[in-house]
Amino acid sequence: MNTKKRFLSLILSAAMALSLLQGSVLATEAFSPSQKPAAAASAASDKCGKKLSWSISKDKKTLTISGSGAMYSYDNNDAPWEPCEDTITKIVVNSGVTSIGVEAFGGLEYVTSVSLPDTLTTIGAEAFEECESLKSITIPASVRTIGRDAFDECRALKTITFKGSAPSIGANAFKEVRATVYTPKDDSSWTSNVRKHYGGKLTWSNASAKDSAASSQQKKVKTTDSKLAAPKLVKAFNHDDGVKLQWKTVSGAKGYYILRKTPDSDWSTIKKVSGQKKTSYLDEHARDGVLYSYSVQAYSAAGKGTYDDVGLSIRRLDCPDVDDPKNTDKGILVRWELEKEAQGYYVYRKTGKKGTWSKVGSVKGSTTLSWLDEETKNGVLYYYTVRAFSGSYVSGYDDDEEIIRLTSPAISSLSGSKVKWTKNSKAGGYQVRYATSSKFKHKQTKTLSGASRTSAKLSGLKKGKTYYVQVRSFKKVPNDNDRSWSAWSEVRTLTVK
Repeated sequence: MNTKKRFLSLILSAAMALSLLQGSVLATEAFSPSQKPAAAASAASDKCGKKLSWSISKDKKTLTISGSGAMYSYDNNDAPWEPCEDTITKIVVNSGVTSIGVEAFGGLEYVTSVSLPDTLTTIGAEAFEECESLKSITIPASVRTIGRDAFDECRALKTITFKGSAPSIGANAFKEVRATVYTPKDDSSWTSNVRKHYGGKLTWSNASAKDSAASSQQKKVKTTDSKLAAPKLVKAFNHDDGVKLQWKTVSGAKGYYILRKTPDSDWSTIKKVSGQKKTSYLDEHARDGVLYSYSVQAYSAAGKGTYDDVGLSIRRLDCPDVDDPKNTDKGILVRWELEKEAQGYYVYRKTGKKGTWSKVGSVKGSTTLSWLDEETKNGVLYYYTVRAFSGSYVSGYDDDEEIIRLTSPAISSLSGSKVKWTKNSKAGGYQVRYATSSKFKHKQTKTLSGASRTSAKLSGLKKGKTYYVQVRSFKKVPNDNDRSWSAWSEVRTLTVK
């Protein structure tokens, strides 16, 4: 979704405030289309579907959709409640609404609560994209379709509850979301093949899974007289999906019990691992920020052996999700999501898919979520990942993100309808954008392939109009459908005579 146009929002907000002052004071909490004066109603409520209307509460915090049928789509960030985007914290979609339009609520970054009805069948593309404060969402059983990027960049989203069978899902519906997803118990539609298309870093569960996991951790360790030696503990470390424990095999063992404790609890058995040659276990139930100690106890037909009652200690740290890196005029900006238990972050880089990771940067503080890599070369493909740290404890690696470093071309001349720019020999092509708005609203673009294509003719220009023009370079990422883009050049203006 494009960045919101703040200037337009301020103008619309001022118009709404003026119309309210000219009308009478309303006694009810929320506006409705039938209320008078007409000017106030048009500013704070109106139609959002053939048989749907929207309203904003008097304190401008609750947006309500009422009526029956489908919502309009708002592909160009022109939703009528946009002037209140900085105050809306709650969205209520009433019974009777059957679909949520494209980009309907995208960018409402302060929304913390959303209520959806059991008449809803469709959630449109980008409907809740960038609702960055939304922490949980319940999808009714009636929903059959969720569009692409519907909940993309809802980074605070931690709990997703589906009340029914798996809906049809668009690409990256939950991209950049790290949450636990609860689905109905014994619903066979939630196959692993279905789940893999949801995007994001999702942990899948069902209504009884949480209770089962909790009860399994309450099994206490029983003492034994077996002569089996205590397994030698090798390493405990943070993995992207939990805490991983490694140990040496014990002769005569038929398997191993994994033991765990915290500073506030005693040793308990959390897993039985079969097989004498097993030497590792991944604890996927470890909670972020908790300090754990782990040990291993061998067992055989004769009973259990001894175990190291000190164990290995590790503080669980979740991996920060790495966002797409971005070319800037000074280097590559690496960005990631908040890990609340972190004291800081380490940034790692490699060149080539099979290259070796090197730590190239570090930042202090859990809320510093970007780092600029200024030591890069034009045309080189880089991979980045980020690890959180707290004291001596470090998180695992999350998926890496790739980008080709590209410097920005500079516009060398604007004459008539022709624009020329400097060549980037490492580029695969260029893109030109131009518009009568300095914010590039309703822009036109031209994309040209080839590093030597350093000029373009701008079409559709109107006499007497001034146009803002920028150029950037691009290159296709090897073995991928994505392109890397340079930053845009400085803006130049052209007035058509």
